Amino acid sequence: MALEVISAPSNPLPCRPGEALVLRWQLRFSEDLAPGAQLQLRNGQAVAVIPDAVPARCCFELGLHVDAPSFEANAVQRFVFTAGEFSRDLDVVLAIRRDAEIEERRAEPHPDLGIIPGNHTRRIYFGKAHGAQAEATSNASIHLPEIVTQRSQDDWALVDQTRLFPELPPSLKERFGNEASLRFWVNGKEKVVLSGQFPVTMNLAEFLRYHLGLTGTKIGCGEELETISKEKVQLAAVVKHLKLVAHPQVRDVASWAGNVMIAKTHPDFPSDICLLLSTLGAKLTLMNASKKTEVVEIISFLSDSSLPRQDQAQIIHSVTIPFPGPDNFLDTFKVMRRHMNTHAEVNAGFLFQFNGGAEVASTRLVIGNIEHKPFVATETSKALLGKSLDSATISAASKVLEQELKAHLMEPTVPEPPFVVVDPQYRLSLATQLFVKAALRARMNRLGSQALSADERSAAEEPQRPASCGAQHFTVDHSTAPVGQPMEKFQGLDQACGTAQFVADTPLLPRTLFAVPILAERVALLQRIDAADCLEVTGVHSFISAADVKDVGASNDLKTTYPGKIFADAAEKTSHLGQFIGLVLAESFEAARSGARLVHVDYEESSEVTTTIDAAVQRGAVKERHGLLSVGAKVTGSQTLQGRLVSSGQKHLYLETQTTYAYHDCNGGLVFNTACQTLDWAQTQMAKTLNMPKSKITVQNQRLGGAYGGKAMLFAPVCGACGVAVLKSKRPVLLQMDRTLDFRAFGGRAPFDASWDLSHENGKIVSLKQEVLQNVGTDMLGFSQASSVNCYNIPHAQLHCKGVITNLPVNTWMRAPGDFEGAFIMEAIMEQVARAVGRDPVEVQELNLAEGMQKAWQRLKAKVAYEETRKAVKDFNSQSRYRKKGLYCMGSRYQLEPNTFMEKCFLR
Repeated sequence: MALEVISAPSNPLPCRPGEALVLRWQLRFSEDLAPGAQLQLRNGQAVAVIPDAVPARCCFELGLHVDAPSFEANAVQRFVFTAGEFSRDLDVVLAIRRDAEIEERRAEPHPDLGIIPGNHTRRIYFGKAHGAQAEATSNASIHLPEIVTQRSQDDWALVDQTRLFPELPPSLKERFGNEASLRFWVNGKEKVVLSGQFPVTMNLAEFLRYHLGLTGTKIGCGEELETISKEKVQLAAVVKHLKLVAHPQVRDVASWAGNVMIAKTHPDFPSDICLLLSTLGAKLTLMNASKKTEVVEIISFLSDSSLPRQDQAQIIHSVTIPFPGPDNFLDTFKVMRRHMNTHAEVNAGFLFQFNGGAEVASTRLVIGNIEHKPFVATETSKALLGKSLDSATISAASKVLEQELKAHLMEPTVPEPPFVVVDPQYRLSLATQLFVKAALRARMNRLGSQALSADERSAAEEPQRPASCGAQHFTVDHSTAPVGQPMEKFQGLDQACGTAQFVADTPLLPRTLFAVPILAERVALLQRIDAADCLEVTGVHSFISAADVKDVGASNDLKTTYPGKIFADAAEKTSHLGQFIGLVLAESFEAARSGARLVHVDYEESSEVTTTIDAAVQRGAVKERHGLLSVGAKVTGSQTLQGRLVSSGQKHLYLETQTTYAYHDCNGGLVFNTACQTLDWAQTQMAKTLNMPKSKITVQNQRLGGAYGGKAMLFAPVCGACGVAVLKSKRPVLLQMDRTLDFRAFGGRAPFDASWDLSHENGKIVSLKQEVLQNVGTDMLGFSQASSVNCYNIPHAQLHCKGVITNLPVNTWMRAPGDFEGAFIMEAIMEQVARAVGRDPVEVQELNLAEGMQKAWQRLKAKVAYEETRKAVKDFNSQSRYRKKGLYCMGSRYQLEPNTFMEKCFLR
């Protein structure tokens, strides 16, 4: 038997002279509680006895009334609750402690033991006895009401006439007054609880969920769906799915109602929240300013353009979710390209209701990313009605579902953001297979795993990914220690705890202005920049553009550090999408953002924008950097292959975006506190751009919140814009890019298109011709040598990497620039050759490894027990029809010239 303590008094509990002590515990048992359960002191003396039985899962409340103490103190005693052989300590209070002195008092049983009216909650009070010290309350003095252990689906009656605090505590009186009340709605009817009629020790949600045993509940627009779902075992699938929405930081601050409104205003958005609510048959309650409500289904709300009704100023007030019962099975899916922070390729929810066994009473099948709202497969539900979920039924229903989906499949309505870009046939096939998987799981849930064949179990079982783990091993030369001896990173604890300070955490000087940039949306000449509406926004200070650069005696050019200008020049076309056009300065970030939305930019006729490698090649925008690199004498193998690999690139996702705080120092110079990897570059560039001696430019930072090459040169526009703004306004300026603007204005790892021709002899590559086209953005400064043979010995190789110029922001270095891409391309080549000759990829890799790599490769294989792991993977795959495991090895050779890179280290 398990005892759940739902709530208990605080420990210790302050008590004061003249104030009686009223204590309450809310308890719930997993099994029926037999008559005779006792509340006892530690010494075994019974305080009171509950004479009648308490049904399982029945929530009841024990109340204890104690006379007021004669002095101010804290109650700190413990009790034991016993029921037959079961006992559990409750941290509850009943003795009075003053300093080291303890005065113990026994709580005497109350002669009129009362039970709260209501079918699911029983409140039992013990207090001071009228007579002498009775050991327990007799059964004769107790009125036993009828106990109802089951409720109908629609029985949502509130518990009235409860014994509650006679008045509000002083802390609530000060805030709400003596006439405070709680108002809420049950089954569309308004309920009012006046002061003194509601337990102040619990909130309304607890009152409804624990005391009423509801089959469904209403959730306010700000309540946590994930928390509520955990309270119902049937909603485990919802909890699992909610954890796939965005990522923890977003879920901590976002609301489910906000997600619903995004889906309402962006029809292509495959909302997971809307899909879940629709699967559960939830209904939204809309409320207007007059508190009149309107209940609508999720699908109707998304489809009806008149909702929410603007003329009535409606808002989403709450959602009502019917909880699945014990005869229901719920399963949900979200297929996505990353494990978090991404939209669904296809998402789906399947709710099955059964008639006792495996016969289907009803279903609700909802699939996302088929049309511009969650799609409900009604025809498939009809095909399943009244049938058992055997293999033949599932197969037939999947065919009905495929035809139903095909008739409703829609394409995206807007190119940006590209929510629905997945191949239509893939979406159809995937949605159908997800239904089959859910149906098999539903059958297994009802009849057990023995009801499925081995192949069906392979499809139905959900893979459980264990937690990743790793270990670090260091070899220390004690003759040179502490040099070479591992030590804990001295800033690690601050960074892990969130106490480390970054640029934007710098204490701001008085009169600091906050900046938000305006970005180019076309590649064209600027015809007019209209900032009049922006400057009327309360708090906006000024608007800075290229015209102000000349006024402060600065240069708009950022070369050679950065291939561009601070602001787009009116005399030239914007060089790329996302180029800085101007800067809004305001007294707060909120005012700056509001003003930035009102800046209107007119362009002259724009030229065609080139963003892809194919389009740039057609324009002839291909440039050389190193030319053809050739290795070894020309030889040819008897077997040939051709291949191609395309990458879309990678954006920098440093936790700290590009940020600069600039201000005047006391010597007539400027200080730049900037998130920059290359402080010496920044000082040289700012001195050149602002026409100031280097001695007048101070560049500093505390630390970087991530960089990986993204803060080596991309700082320049941000620093330059801040410098001009400080000189123009004569006030400190903070420019902290938000994530969207950072993505739009700056590049990352360059996309590439690699192709190759090779010859081999049974897996041993003899010759390789590799050509790589790299989308460098607007300038070749974003180029990196992305072709290589990595760690392999290729007798004859011709490597040719070229850059293509597009109208995207210049791309930049990112963690092993060029080497990563080259290694990735070579691994794709090894995989292709292995498939062609029908050999294990590891064998082909070993056949082609460079001589110096062989020893390290074999040592690593032995260390990780490669052969044993490979055998275990093969055994698993031979027994699993649908689920498969894989094992891959990869080598990498990365050369760092000691005369090229100089590193600094700090000792303490």
